[in-house]
Amino acid sequence: MAFKGPLGCLFLNALMSQFSKGMEGVAKEPQLQVYQPKNAISVQIGDNLTLECRVTGEGPPGPVRWFLGEGPTKKVIYAGAGSFERITRNNEKSDEDFTIVIHNVTWEDAGIYYCGKLKSHYQKENVILRGGGTEVVVTDLPPPNTAPVVAGVSVLLLAVLLLVAVYIYVKKRRGRNQDTSRPEAPTQENASLPKQGVVNKEIVYADLKDPSGLRRPKQRKTEEHSEYASVRVA
Repeated sequence: MAFKGPLGCLFLNALMSQFSKGMEGVAKEPQLQVYQPKNAISVQIGDNLTLECRVTGEGPPGPVRWFLGEGPTKKVIYAGAGSFERITRNNEKSDEDFTIVIHNVTWEDAGIYYCGKLKSHYQKENVILRGGGTEVVVTDLPPPNTAPVVAGVSVLLLAVLLLVAVYIYVKKRRGRNQDTSRPEAPTQENASLPKQGVVNKEIVYADLKDPSGLRRPKQRKTEEHSEYASVRVA
């Protein structure tokens, strides 16, 4: 088909303009994305487990499903409202938020969960895009709280340091007291002086007639005897 004349050129320009607009709309269409923000979750047995998933962008009209595991052994755990007794969806009316809650968690709920977008409602196994997966670990005890342990160790260390400081202070104080109470070493002058309070316990040959010893005794003959006594003080 050939377009001739001004009318043909005008028609061709209009056709090309509509084609360009259509291509721009296709280019601006957002890409389909499936996002699971949490890579791993630890949950205590009997508690509730929340699995987050957001699906954005344009894609086929197929639904979003939750799976436990992957490959031939994967198991569908959520396929819409009322599909499983213990599993509910946070917002059933949302086209993007596909977060689910598993109530009363059991040991069988441990594993890796995937949120996947299907191609159509009729092809339930044909997952065109899925999230990165969320690993769920089920425990029978709550996660340990290490804050009290750290605080206790810190208090114990401070108490030990305080005791050591008190011990060193008391030891130095006792050493100073012993130095001040220790007698001074006798000097050479003090050593040469006679000790006070020391009495010669023996008096030998005291002259009873002249105890003062100031007068010179008279010369006596050999036959005369003077009176002497020897006194010993016990």
